[in-house]
Formats: sequence, C-alpha cells, structure tokens
Amino acid sequence: MAEISESKQFVQQFERQFSNDEPIIFNEITVYPISVKDAYDFFMSSNIISIEKNQIKADPLTMVKIIGMSYLDFIFWLIENDPNGEYYSFMFVQLLKQCLHIDADEIRYKRNEQGKIDLFLSLYVDAVLNEEDFLYKVFDSTQIEEFEKQDISILEKIKNEEIASISEICNISLESVLLLIDTYKRCESNFKTEKQIQVYKDFFDQIRWIILY
Repeated sequence: MAEISESKQFVQQFERQFSNDEPIIFNEITVYPISVKDAYDFFMSSNIISIEKNQIKADPLTMVKIIGMSYLDFIFWLIENDPNGEYYSFMFVQLLKQCLHIDADEIRYKRNEQGKIDLFLSLYVDAVLNEEDFLYKVFDSTQIEEFEKQDISILEKIKNEEIASISEICNISLESVLLLIDTYKRCESNFKTEKQIQVYKDFFDQIRWIILY
C-alpha cells in the first residue's frame, strides 16, 4: 500500500498532461502516450513492469532477496534467472521503445563493480549550437580568415538579419543571404546532442509509475 500511495502522489503533478494525452517530460526523459493502434502491444510489453514480486516461485532465501530488490534490479534478475528471461528482455526493450520513442540500440546495459546491471539510455537532448562549427559549415577557412582580418562579426550580422550587408561582404545574392539566415535559424532551433543518461532505481520507479498510470 505504501508504494501505491507514493506512486499516486507522484503522478498527480502530471494530471493535466494525462488528461490531454500529452507527452510528459521528466528529468530529460520524455514519456509518450500510447496510441490506440499500439494498445495491444503496449499491454503485452507493460507486463514486465507490473509483475508482483511475491508471485515469483523461488526458494525462501531467494524470495527474501527479490522482495528487497529495487524494481529495476528485479527486472534484470528476471532476465538473467527466469526460464522466460529472453522474453522478459524483449518485453522490456519493446516497452522502452514504445513509451520513450527510442531505438533498441539506444538502450544499453552495463555491469557495475557490485555485479549488478545498470541501465543507460542514449537520448538526443536540446543543446546550444556551436557557432564556430556552424561558420565552418557555411564558409570556407579562407573566408573566415578574411572576416577575422577585417574584424567582421559575420555571425552577428546573420543573427541580426543584415541582409544587404551580408550580401555585399560575401558577394552573394540576396536570395542566398536569406537561405543562409534560414539555415542558421533551423540549426539553432533543431540542434540536439546525444546524451547518455543513467537510469537509477528511484528514477526508474518514477518513470514506471508514469507508464503504468
């Protein structure tokens, strides 16, 4: 009962998103709602996070260990020790793919020094555009050196949309300037970087509660 109460208290903060079928962003991880057409596959794979630990058939000593495990450790125990381990592994990967919109190769496991398995997710998160990299993508090194010699901040001119000035400095048409400005805007708004996030046991419990709810 304590876990149910804690989970309900946690998910209450997302009531508006749940009501509107909106994605929930939590600690850089986005949990997406399941569409009707994917409902059957979801219910099949979501079994992996709804198994009651005390329903597992094991000897008393093993049961004591299982009850004391975090739910994430319990899943990895099932994958490694249960006769249906491969199926549990498949369900777990499918669930993460469905709910987090990630690919299987972005889900990684690593055994730590204590012999337990850690879960890592490789996600693409919003990042700040590296402006120097952008300049070298749209101008060659000779042009950039010339800008520096003349103390011209071409990037600031692009940001400020100084169309005539950019056209004169770079000796390009106004249409090309507009394309350059548009390219910068798209790069700035869509720039993402890959980030590896370790999913700790408490963090996993919270993601699990969101998915189950």
